[in-house]
Amino acid sequence: LAESTWRRDEQALSFAISVRLSDLKFMVDELERLNANAGSPFAGKLDMARIAVAGHSLGGVTALLSVEQEKRFRAGITIDGDVSDGSVRVTNTPVLILAMGHDRWSDNECRLWSDLHGPRLAVNFQGAEHVTPSDAVWLAKDAVRTGIMGPEKTIGAVRDYIAAFLDTNLRGKPFDPLLNGPSSDYPDAQTTTQKESLCAHQAERGAQSK
Repeated sequence: LAESTWRRDEQALSFAISVRLSDLKFMVDELERLNANAGSPFAGKLDMARIAVAGHSLGGVTALLSVEQEKRFRAGITIDGDVSDGSVRVTNTPVLILAMGHDRWSDNECRLWSDLHGPRLAVNFQGAEHVTPSDAVWLAKDAVRTGIMGPEKTIGAVRDYIAAFLDTNLRGKPFDPLLNGPSSDYPDAQTTTQKESLCAHQAERGAQSK
């Protein structure tokens, strides 16, 4: 077999993220140009005040950084992103964190949560895995874990939480019950709401074990 040429070192990941951030800025610039250009089929039709950014895995980290660096993004969604130290500084932008099968939240995720001063929600899909919210859940259906809800309901839940979060925080719709806490419709979805601590219970357990 040929030797793998994939690079996963910190320098390569930093470069990959920087390219993605540049791509996102270019995309928003182009949307503004199309919206302002009288000759464009999109002229005056794009609501530039209600743009969200979302990403999975490395894209999730990029989404977090982009809401800090690009103020034209009015909401961010990270889907099982590997949150690194300093992934985001204090921000008032609404952020939704979707995690897949976490046994515990990492120290970086705990710090991230405390730096989110705007609307925030964290949802951990128990029994799921990193590739669950990707096409792999269909392409390798029997090999991808989804918890007791199964693939259809799990993916439906991911969609519903994203829609509820954006409807409330971008479209000004009434507060959706999904944002208030656990839902009997989605038993795998472990939620942490706006005023709750993401990691206080972990700190308590750590103190008790010493």
